[in-house]
Amino acid sequence: MNGFGYFSKAFKTWNFRGRARRREYWYYVLFQFLIVNGLYVLAIAVFGLPVIEYMEAVRNNPNDMVNNMLILYGSTPFIINQIVALIFLIPGICVYVRRLHDTGRSGWWFFINFIPLIGPIVGLVFLLLDGNIGTNKYGEDPKQNEYPANAHE
Repeated sequence: MNGFGYFSKAFKTWNFRGRARRREYWYYVLFQFLIVNGLYVLAIAVFGLPVIEYMEAVRNNPNDMVNNMLILYGSTPFIINQIVALIFLIPGICVYVRRLHDTGRSGWWFFINFIPLIGPIVGLVFLLLDGNIGTNKYGEDPKQNEYPANAHE
């Protein structure tokens, strides 16, 4: 399966059951990054980014940070970017949980990412670990047909 095939498989299967190998997860992350940021750059090219208005607002009223930031965050490209990112949120969580399942961990380990500083590091380590060989309680090994017949000896 090619990279886009892994992405489309992860995007289509909005479920938390089963297992996802590292390749499936990281291709999903790569294509999500490319699509979200590519559309953001396209939106900036079409609608422009109100940088001049922002600079003038900061110069005229530097203490009004909220309104100054709303100029950028309320811009059409930023709003489009956030909508596209939200579209990828649930499939991203699903493939993350399936990746945890591949390492033999419960999907509840996803919430470790909300612990400041250390949580995302531990989550990244879990994502980088190789999956369990053979069937585990979350399903069949996604790499099962790639192992030679005597791999477990």
